[in-house]
Amino acid sequence: MHAALGAAATVLNVGAGAGSYEPDGRDVLAVEPSATMLCQRPPGSAPAVCAVAEHLPCADHRFDAALAVLTVHHWRDPATGLAELRRVSRRQVVFTWDVEVMARYWLVGEYLPEIAERERGLANLDAVVRGLSGPDRRVVVKPVPVPWDCSDGFLAAYWRRPQLPGRRRAGGHVRRGGAAVGRGATRSAETGRRPQLRQVAARPPRPPGPGFTGRRLPPGGRD
Repeated sequence: MHAALGAAATVLNVGAGAGSYEPDGRDVLAVEPSATMLCQRPPGSAPAVCAVAEHLPCADHRFDAALAVLTVHHWRDPATGLAELRRVSRRQVVFTWDVEVMARYWLVGEYLPEIAERERGLANLDAVVRGLSGPDRRVVVKPVPVPWDCSDGFLAAYWRRPQLPGRRRAGGHVRRGGAAVGRGATRSAETGRRPQLRQVAARPPRPPGPGFTGRRLPPGGRD
């Protein structure tokens, strides 16, 4: 993220939530529509305003960069929100996901394929590229490998830790994802009507991030 922001000194963090991804060492203004999330921002966080991506309360080209992390798929009108990012900043950095890559993730592909089916209707990588492209603009897409010990709680963070901890967090994610695709899909994953975990299934499709220890997984794909 820091590399993508480059030398940007002023950053608008859109869909900032509680501020988990805000970069240090830069002048940051956070934008978040949820009062609940704004109340969860810890002391010392960047200043924040309550607003939506589709109507940013900022002047044109006010910021060196606009940042949006795992948020575009929540916007009511992603195309308008991405246009607003372009309006208020000279550079845009968006962290999102490729639904076709996620469809090959073992938890989705072997346990909950309904998640991939639903996510194809959300604004993911393709929508972001379309929204940021233009005749005089070049959009660069770079993969971000997820290390096996990633401390965040998004779905792909558990590709090597389905039991963490005591299966509470991973199980919670299955339930939250399943709530979006229906109880039947979640019940199928929880009652054993799916393939068994395999060691090969838990390996990343490309070399993982620097946190990967290189240890082989025991049978069943579990630590």
